[in-house]
Formats: sequence, C-alpha cells, structure tokens
Amino acid sequence: MMRYLVDSVIGTDRIGGRNDSMDIPVDTIFTRVVKSRVSGDPMNLETTELGEVATVSLRLVGVEHFGMRIDFVPADHSPLLFVDGDDLSTLAALLASCDDGEYLWIVADA
Repeated sequence: MMRYLVDSVIGTDRIGGRNDSMDIPVDTIFTRVVKSRVSGDPMNLETTELGEVATVSLRLVGVEHFGMRIDFVPADHSPLLFVDGDDLSTLAALLASCDDGEYLWIVADA
C-alpha cells in the first residue's frame, strides 16, 4: 500500500503533503481517502486510524521536488503532486472538514 499525507489541495491539479515510507511512481492511481486522528501530549502521541472516508480516482501525472520534475514520489519526503481526475474537489472538501488533530491520506494499492 502506498499512501501520501494530504496537507493541501492547490488549484485543480496539485496536492501538497508528505509521502509515507514507500516510493510512489508516476501513473499510480490513488483510489481511497482514509482519515486518522493524532491525540495526546507532544511526548506521547497516539494515532488512531478512523477508516476510509471516500473512494476517489486520482492519477499521479507528475512530481515536483526541490523545484525539479521527477517521475516518482520519494519515500519520506514532501514533494508537490500533480494529479488528474475529477475527485480533487472531493478531497478538498474532506480536508476542509477535518477537525484539529485529524489528517487525510490518499491511498493506492501496490
């Protein structure tokens, strides 16, 4: 499973955030949005998976990392994603509705 933590939706084709621990190649299709909640004091944080909140179809068409276009999302980094698909507005609405401490991930099955 490949997943990307969504921090922002920019315009009609870009997503900002942070990749998890696996490289994600261009042409990957993200099919699900899952939500998690982080709580506790800063020295003892706990993450609770809240489950799938939407199905989407967002194809990764490009990656910008340190101002350069590359053909994959590097693991554990925060590049800008360029995506194609009709579900970006759904993702933006879900992101806007997150409470404090809640986070969204877009997920693609490997």
